[in-house]
Amino acid sequence: MFPMNILQVLPGLDLGGVETGVVDFCFFLKEQAHKPVVVSGGGRLTEELAKAGVRHYQLKVGRKSLFSVLFLIPLLRRIILEEKIDIVHARSRVPAWICYFASQNTPAKFITTAHGYYSPHFFSRIMSYGKYVICPSKIIAFHMEKDLHTPRYKIRIIPRGIDNRRFNFVPPEEKLRDFPRLVFLGRISPVKGVEYFVEAVKILTADYPSLKAEIVGEPGRRHQNYYNFLKKLVSKYGLDRNINFSGRKEANEAFSQADILILPSVVPEAFGRVIVEAQLAGVFVIATSLGAPAEIIEEGKTGLLVKAFDVNGISAAVARVIKDKEFYRRVVYQARERALTKYSLSLMAEETLKVYREALDKLNILVIKLSALGDVILGLVGIKALRQYFPHARLIVVTTSQFRDIFENTHFVDKVICVKKERSRWRQLWSLGKMLRSFSLDISVDFQNNTFSHLLSFLSFASQRYGWRRKCGFLLNHTLNYNKQMVLDPVESQAQLLSLLGVPIKDTLPDLKIDKSVVSYWRQQLETAWGRDITSVAVNIGSSPDWQTKDLRVDTWRKVIDYLIRQQKVGVIMVGADYLRKKAQAIKEGLESKYILNLCGRTSLVDLIALIKCCQLVITPDNAIFHISVALRKKTVVFFGPTDPRRHSLKSHNIIVLRRKDLGCLGCYRKRCRNWKCMDFGIDTIASAIDKGLCEREEQ
Repeated sequence: MFPMNILQVLPGLDLGGVETGVVDFCFFLKEQAHKPVVVSGGGRLTEELAKAGVRHYQLKVGRKSLFSVLFLIPLLRRIILEEKIDIVHARSRVPAWICYFASQNTPAKFITTAHGYYSPHFFSRIMSYGKYVICPSKIIAFHMEKDLHTPRYKIRIIPRGIDNRRFNFVPPEEKLRDFPRLVFLGRISPVKGVEYFVEAVKILTADYPSLKAEIVGEPGRRHQNYYNFLKKLVSKYGLDRNINFSGRKEANEAFSQADILILPSVVPEAFGRVIVEAQLAGVFVIATSLGAPAEIIEEGKTGLLVKAFDVNGISAAVARVIKDKEFYRRVVYQARERALTKYSLSLMAEETLKVYREALDKLNILVIKLSALGDVILGLVGIKALRQYFPHARLIVVTTSQFRDIFENTHFVDKVICVKKERSRWRQLWSLGKMLRSFSLDISVDFQNNTFSHLLSFLSFASQRYGWRRKCGFLLNHTLNYNKQMVLDPVESQAQLLSLLGVPIKDTLPDLKIDKSVVSYWRQQLETAWGRDITSVAVNIGSSPDWQTKDLRVDTWRKVIDYLIRQQKVGVIMVGADYLRKKAQAIKEGLESKYILNLCGRTSLVDLIALIKCCQLVITPDNAIFHISVALRKKTVVFFGPTDPRRHSLKSHNIIVLRRKDLGCLGCYRKRCRNWKCMDFGIDTIASAIDKGLCEREEQ
């Protein structure tokens, strides 16, 4: 177990459940040889941190001011870097915004804990941006998933842990009185339903006039009127001698004189730390069944649950405890035993440390590859290299919707997010960024490197963003200089970019996963078409409608296919896009059509891959089918004219490149050309390449 430097950030360190829990956790971390650091707005508990030697920085991170947030981000980033922080753990919304941006472009991983119910608006969404989101109860986990759209895989349920050494357990035998003392402990706020505590005491004093009750806690600035209302209510009912307002007290002090804790909350509790504290101190607990208390209390075994707003239910539960002393004694012991085992500080701390280690060990990596089909297939080389180097990472790919199958059928991609082809990319940019931010990305690798992909990488808020310094490359924080004069093949380009991460490329050819059932289907179809002993050759008769200069002329294709049928005695499968159907019909005229299968525009991508898998040789211009063939390790004859094979081909003994050497305009990258001489190849040249391809294939 390696020591970690862990930063806890919260609004303040006055007395409270979250604050006390953070202090206890820091003590535990220090005992375990980790380095805890705390940033807060200060408070009474800072003295405890100082005594224990825990470093505390006082910053007003709880102030809800945009100017304050922007001012504090660089200050917190400086702390993260100077203290060499591994984990930044935010425990409230304003601190979370500051932590989120401060941890950008640093090695630190951002974690959040949702300590309460948050309104489902933009300000609250930051709590779901943690790489992992810790929830103290199932009810909060459900809230974060349903209302704040936190991905389920990011949520970790870890109940709060209490340091039992802070509480003196008083055995129930020493508290068996005829008139037990009741206590309410918590913030004086309308959501705590304190008036129902007062109403219940009023009912109980009819039978137990000497009953004593205590309200422990203070109101916030917004709830002073509510506090005054409670005091007037006590006076109105004549309960001044029964109910005492004690103000702020330590929980252990409050419980030392109490027998029954009543928690009459009228809204769901996120956890209910005070319940566990009371159980550790030997105090019987009665709470409303809203939220987490229903998870903590086993009805009739470790406490009693009542409905919210039910004053009669509260008073009846108290009366039951008073009358049945054996029940009271049994429940107190059972509750303490459960609290010690399930809600211990050590258990909570160990589970939290597991989340920290997981955050450091398991990276979330984004790869952006949109482009055309051929480029997408070539991108599999880099993605596979990332998987090999980061075997436990969560790998997310953004691609165009038509290429979803390419990535979903691989074993090294965990999640595919699609840019919808039928809609404007720019209209989807913000929603895509929002979706990507929910994954709390550590690394973004931009294999596309255009304006759209750079913006998307930036909006993903990945901590480390890699790409080429071109277009909007200034939005990335790890870049390579881009030079138009550089001549790199697709794998070399990816290798240079991945070298920034220290990732080597071991396999320079892409891997395509094949549907074996589809391959079997097409093998049967080809055997039916021209027999078991006839070799199949795929001929791609066109590149794309935009690249007229990449295509061979009809008469050249006719000569090629005639040579394949008459001289090589093979079956020919013409493949390509739907717009090539008429061209295919023109090529077939005058040829022995028995051994020609025209499938242009009649295959899905899965079918096309399966068909090429069934073939011995593929003949094609420079386009996607060329890259599919290479990925399937098929012998391939490829024609290059206006494009440069050094930029678009790969190093493989299976590739036979045909390119004229007698023209000065090669590599012009023009999509239209009046002369179009670069794709004029003599049939003898093509036949020689075909002979070589089929011969070498037979030898393997």
